[in-house]
This record gives sequence, C-alpha cells and structure tokens, in this order.
Amino acid sequence: MEPWEAREVFEKVVYEGPGGESPERILEAARVLVDRAASRGSEAAWRDIGDAWRLLRKAGHPVKDIRHARDQTQAIAWVREAIEGRPPQACIERTMRVRVIRFVVPFNKWLNSTVTLDQRGHKLIAVRGHSGRSSWPVAVIIAPAGVVQEDSRYRVSVQPGIYRLEVGNDRRGVPLLRFHPDREEGGKRFRLISVDGEVKELPSSAEVLLSGGGSSRTGQSGFYWSVVIFKQRGHLRVRHYDGQFETVSV
Repeated sequence: MEPWEAREVFEKVVYEGPGGESPERILEAARVLVDRAASRGSEAAWRDIGDAWRLLRKAGHPVKDIRHARDQTQAIAWVREAIEGRPPQACIERTMRVRVIRFVVPFNKWLNSTVTLDQRGHKLIAVRGHSGRSSWPVAVIIAPAGVVQEDSRYRVSVQPGIYRLEVGNDRRGVPLLRFHPDREEGGKRFRLISVDGEVKELPSSAEVLLSGGGSSRTGQSGFYWSVVIFKQRGHLRVRHYDGQFETVSV
C-alpha cells in the first residue's frame, strides 16, 4: 500500500466509520503511516503517528494514548504494538531510590484525584485534569495505604521518606509512579518534590518526571502541577498559571 492510499483509508475510517474498509486494510494503512513516521522525524512524523493512532482507535483497536508518550520513539512503539495485536500492558521503564521531600496532589476544579484501595492494601491515586466538561488522565500513583494521607481539603500526599520508585506507564499509556518504602541505608538516591506550577528552568542534575493540570474553557484561569527529581540540591524556576514566577529550592 502506498502512503496516499493509507491517507485515503484514514480519512474514510475516521470521518465515515470503519464499516467501509476491511480490518486487514485498516491495519496495513496504520502500518504504512507509522513506518513513514519512523523514517521522517520532526513534526511531519508526529502527524503520521497521530493519524495511525486515530485510525486504530476509530477501528476499535486497543492502543495506548500517545499523548502520554515520552517521545516519538515510544509513540511509534505503542502504535506498532496495537498493529501487531499485542494488548497494551503496564510497563515499568526504570527504578530508582528517592527521598520524598514533598509529594502533594492538589485538589481544585482544574486538577484533582480519586483514591481507591486495592486488595493488597495499596492506594491507587488517579490524577485527572479538567477543562469545562472535558477531563483526562494525568497520572496514576500507587503506594502502600500507610504512607498515603488525605486531608480535609481533599488533597492527597505521600509521606516524606525513602522509597524505591518505579516509573513507567499503565495499560493506557498514562504515566505511572509506584512507591515502595525502602529501609535500606546508604546508597545513591534522588530528592523528589512536587510543585504547584510548570517548571521553566531547572539544573542539569534535575528532571521533570511528570506534569499536568487543567484550565477553564476560555483558558483565562487554570492550574499547573509538576513532579521533579534532583541528583543534588538545586533550584527550580516555576511558572504559575497566572503568569507569576517562583523559585523553589530543594
């Protein structure tokens, strides 16, 4: 199948429904689009990846949400998994030891969370962003119930302390953080902090693990939230939704 034919299949399925195309032809069109993306790079590649993703979703194929992908390579891998018929799986990409300095999920009209308790005694914190009547997943956080606190303002926090942190994505592609208390002494560990705002400047020894938020439908008001790790002490330059900047020291 040529790229122009794949484009025709995409437009027909997305705008008219999948009934007029065979399942094999839909998968082949998605494969052509994602293969072209892998060879192109840049913004043109993102368009092909997005079209392949929309095509698969419209045809009813389970596929991770590429809007949560770390980069183009990961987005392409997720789309190819769906083309090959592999069901989406939760994936842990790396594990690290961290000292939690502050980890608080705020609760407001633009970003909030729900907490559920599983059979193993772990709390699952589902963080969502909101705008008008729309909402979307920002992150999934899992930690033993004993280290998760909920206050009278519906905010959820993970107690300060030493943890083994697993970082990855759930079956939908949503960022996943899983905390395991760690009593081991010594060894290298990162400092972890959550901040109310969008990180604009950070030292080379720091990394934004996840970020999200929401806004009003007009975009005039809203809220940002970020989680950052540091290899050593440093400073962050954070911008709040109202445009005000703040320096955070860790």
